[in-house]
Amino acid sequence: DQVAAGADLGFRADSSALVLVARRGDTLHLFDGIECRPEDGRPLSLEETFDSFRRILTARRCGYVLADQHFRDAMYEALGKHDIAVAPAQQTPADRYVRARVLLRGQKVKIHALGFRERLMRQLREVHGKPTSGGGMSIQHPRWATGGHGDIADAFVLALWQFGGDTVSANKPVIGTPEWDEALRDQRRREFLAERQERATDWRVRYGLR
Repeated sequence: DQVAAGADLGFRADSSALVLVARRGDTLHLFDGIECRPEDGRPLSLEETFDSFRRILTARRCGYVLADQHFRDAMYEALGKHDIAVAPAQQTPADRYVRARVLLRGQKVKIHALGFRERLMRQLREVHGKPTSGGGMSIQHPRWATGGHGDIADAFVLALWQFGGDTVSANKPVIGTPEWDEALRDQRRREFLAERQERATDWRVRYGLR
């Protein structure tokens, strides 16, 4: 599976949310994530929040997360120590939500039974688009009295955004060019590694180590 992660950060009035989506075949699965919510008027700990994110990303072998600008530098510093890249989100939130809506309406997304599923569904239902004077659209979330401001929904659409484009095959390199030589070396390297892995597996099975 190809896995993508989106994050939305808030530490006082809002939650910090991490959402992981995997593509299997033609379906996108929201299969893991976490919502960290401040309680009793106490802000979230940046260290504890980012450590929770790190554990999930590492367990799911996802080394890349897309995030908005809020607190992104702090997350970049915290997760970068563990070889997890933090990339800036695309700067037009309305485009992300439009793409998410297209995928949802096309029944391309399955939201699994996670602890924050109902909160996510409510946030998605409450999203409003408001026309702007420049002809664009701004995305608005109602603020809940119990805390929350579309945090999980924002993380969710950031994860989906990474799967919404069309896949375009790369042009094949011309035979005899340096690019062709490099592609040939890569192919031979992959075949060698696959053969070595297969031999190691056979050896473990033969001697009862697997």
